[in-house]
Amino acid sequence: MDSTRIKQVMIELNQWGVGIEGGAEAMVHTAKNIEDLHGSSQLSVSLAKVQVDWDNCFGKFDQSYIRECIKQELPEHEASIAWKHQQESKVTHHFGEGLFDTFVKNRGAEQGDAGAALEAGVSCSVAVRDATQDVHQVLSGTESSWCSLDERMCADDSSPADPSTCFRDRMEKLRIWQALEPGWRYNEDGNRMPHLLAGTQYGDGIVEVSYLDDGWAWMRSDLVVPWLKALDNRIGQTGGSRNRQKTRVIFYSDERELQANHDAWRLAELEDLATICKSDTPVLSLGGMLGGRQAILDLFQDKVKAVKVIHQKLAEINNTQVEHVVARACLSSSKVIHQLRLHGETLDDDGQGLHAFDSVLKGTLERMFPGLDDEGYDQAGLSVGVGGLGLRHVKKLALPACIASRVAARPKVNHLAGSLNTAGLIPLSLFMQNYDRTTDDAVAKFKLSLDIEEQQQVDKLLSDAHVAYEASWASAVAGNALISSVS
Repeated sequence: MDSTRIKQVMIELNQWGVGIEGGAEAMVHTAKNIEDLHGSSQLSVSLAKVQVDWDNCFGKFDQSYIRECIKQELPEHEASIAWKHQQESKVTHHFGEGLFDTFVKNRGAEQGDAGAALEAGVSCSVAVRDATQDVHQVLSGTESSWCSLDERMCADDSSPADPSTCFRDRMEKLRIWQALEPGWRYNEDGNRMPHLLAGTQYGDGIVEVSYLDDGWAWMRSDLVVPWLKALDNRIGQTGGSRNRQKTRVIFYSDERELQANHDAWRLAELEDLATICKSDTPVLSLGGMLGGRQAILDLFQDKVKAVKVIHQKLAEINNTQVEHVVARACLSSSKVIHQLRLHGETLDDDGQGLHAFDSVLKGTLERMFPGLDDEGYDQAGLSVGVGGLGLRHVKKLALPACIASRVAARPKVNHLAGSLNTAGLIPLSLFMQNYDRTTDDAVAKFKLSLDIEEQQQVDKLLSDAHVAYEASWASAVAGNALISSVS
């Protein structure tokens, strides 16, 4: 199947876990930026973030629901999935030593199937999108329920000034779109017609994005309970279920505001629907940590402790060559590269966690190669191509890894920021200025460790990367194939 087509549909569905390179990183960077804006008191709307936890969605979805979602969103994939579902899928249940039972099932996207992530991702996102649409229907009956966009938001958005008019126009176009057979939803120029619910409803106060079955949604605090109830109703139609305890709602509000809005935000009711968190509550999200600086540092220290234990076990192998290969492949910078890309600027600013990690690796090197001096340790941190061992020092990697991630994620972050603006939650200009400021600060600090010629090379690399990533994302949104020039 055409990967370009898949990518375009996933963008329309706000499903960033299928075919979207760096989707998880972009989502975490977006969440961290909102956290920063809240910390500096720049949010003008009472905002909440909902993290939905599906309960074994791969195994629970009714297959008829999966087929219908694929038919509507990716009709060219319909025949193959229908053929797969015609084949018997058997599950063996072991309930004691030597005791087992085998039965045929008609549920779930097979996790061993290459198309399972696509099918589950589409199904999750359709349920989330439909839940948001259900809330729109309720909002449409009350003019005051839509968000009022301030001057900055209006300047950053070309939508009409009346959310109700925008909603009615979308509904009329949607009826026309739904009347067409999925295989006939193409424009005169041969390009596919996007789903009429793709994109954010003007002034609706809700922006959702998913990474497979990890569903996130930022919304006005008073919409959390209606949205979760609408989602539960839609999930019920999928044959799946939601883990309410693991579903978290993060309020970007202080205790005083929470108490003042206890009834308006239906917090007593929310306690039965999800776990309520404050903005400084440590919450692990797609491998990144939300909840502030200390939560990030604590997570990294936990990684250091775990890696240290495994490094101590390496000595039991009693084979230097094997120990070196294992250390390089599994227990060096590769073990924490995701943390460096997401939180490198914070970890570098602190320095202690990075030093502790490098110290663990240095101790292993000194044990494997007795007599290793500081010069040899520095050389070991170089790539194999220039005479090193490829055992990178995380203290030197943190900033460049973080910068690389933020530059690559910027077009996607800007995409989500545009949705937040359209929804009436955060002005696009404010959001991106803060994001770019954080990136620029990291670049400036990194360049201090370089000579003039190297600094100029960094400027050129970043300039080229910005252009390439912007072009790649624009092409993906438009549904065009583009050979990336990013290296």
